[in-house]
Amino acid sequence: MPEPGEDAGRKIALRNWRVRTRLVALIAVPTLVAVLLGALRVTTSISSAEEYGRVADGAELVVALGALGHELALERDFSARYAAANRSGDDLQSLKSQYQAVDTAVTKAKSAANAAEESMSELGRRQLAQVRVRLDQLPLLRATVSGEGSQLPPLPVMEKYSEVMSDLHPLYDETVQGISDDELTVTNAALGAIARSKDEVSKQRALLAIALVRGRFDGTEFDAFLSARSSRESERNAFRAAATPAQRQFYDDTVTGAEIGRAELYVARAVYLHNQRTSLRALDTSTTQDTARWFEAITKTADRLYTVEKNLSGSISMRAAELRAAEQQVAIINVGLVLVLLFIVLVITAIMARSLVLPSDGCAATR
Repeated sequence: MPEPGEDAGRKIALRNWRVRTRLVALIAVPTLVAVLLGALRVTTSISSAEEYGRVADGAELVVALGALGHELALERDFSARYAAANRSGDDLQSLKSQYQAVDTAVTKAKSAANAAEESMSELGRRQLAQVRVRLDQLPLLRATVSGEGSQLPPLPVMEKYSEVMSDLHPLYDETVQGISDDELTVTNAALGAIARSKDEVSKQRALLAIALVRGRFDGTEFDAFLSARSSRESERNAFRAAATPAQRQFYDDTVTGAEIGRAELYVARAVYLHNQRTSLRALDTSTTQDTARWFEAITKTADRLYTVEKNLSGSISMRAAELRAAEQQVAIINVGLVLVLLFIVLVITAIMARSLVLPSDGCAATR
């Protein structure tokens, strides 16, 4: 006589299952596995789409920060030139007009920051908070630079503004944090290099403008000028190392022209005149407006670099949007495939169940 445990084991043994139960199990098990795998893929695609959406929001923030950095750099350089001219002349009007441009850029940057903040990392949010503090302090900085009775020398003026500028750049790296797409990573690295290179160009603009107003560099300013030139070259090399061939070609086609060449000539000649202990007012012997000519030429360089920067940030936005749409499409397709699979299984199950029932009914009728 079989033991109770043995009897229970026989009942659950596969060979003792009814045919209908075996067929249902045969269909249900692989179907369940397929559904689980499909659901996993859908979840993964949705998660990836959300990540690329975060990149898109971050790219919008970078666009706004790029515009802010561009305008703020010009305010810095106007401020330094105004301080070098003993806070007199026409520079005050230019400076006040630039205040308005910067204020508009600040408003847009804060709006973009509010939209992107939730999806940023903890480090990114801390960096963003620091930027907000810096921007809120701009009115006080302006009062220090151009307020009545201000005596802050030109180089410290630059340094105060540079503290604000330096807090903008780390946020560029936040855009593609945790993203594995090579194109986004490469483009973001090129973008950061261009933004830093443009900042060094701006520093050159201010430092040589200060020297031209006075007719000479002092030792600290000349060292800073050489440092800016060296850092600019380093960042340009970093851009070329990171950028794609198409991005390098766009740079070469954009950052070119007579004004760009004139600015490079002025830089080289300023270094030569300083080393020869000659007045910098001989920078361009064809005009007496050396300061204005320099400012115009180097501003053209900065503007062209900004064009490259906007192109790169636009590429990041477009790539992130494409990847997001692709992942959303994959999720929709996977959901559709799972539903189709379930429908097919239900149809097959219904057909097989009917085929099992009909013979039994026929036998019963015969009896």
